[in-house]
Amino acid sequence: MAPPLQGVGEAADGLVRVVALPGGQIESVWIDPRLMRSASESLAEEIRTATNAALTDLRTALADATATPDTAAMLEQLRELQRGAVPQLQGLIDTLGSVQDRLSSGGRP
Repeated sequence: MAPPLQGVGEAADGLVRVVALPGGQIESVWIDPRLMRSASESLAEEIRTATNAALTDLRTALADATATPDTAAMLEQLRELQRGAVPQLQGLIDTLGSVQDRLSSGGRP
């Protein structure tokens, strides 16, 4: 099972960490106790920075998860498969034709 999509953001050299979930929900906010001694304005700014980073990371994860496939690359892979399969199928058809000819002429396959 794939892990749930989430975005993670950090600030203050990793002393603040926020995890965001799809739908704009904040799953968790972690603040290192050492940062709690900071001025409230400074702490609020670090939380805002980590939250915005988590939301940006979540948008990137969602875009990656819903990215459209590279149809040109897929088409080229199918062509490559066809180039390899056609000779093999032709060989199989030739062999079956040969066996059928032998059987219809009373020979052994």
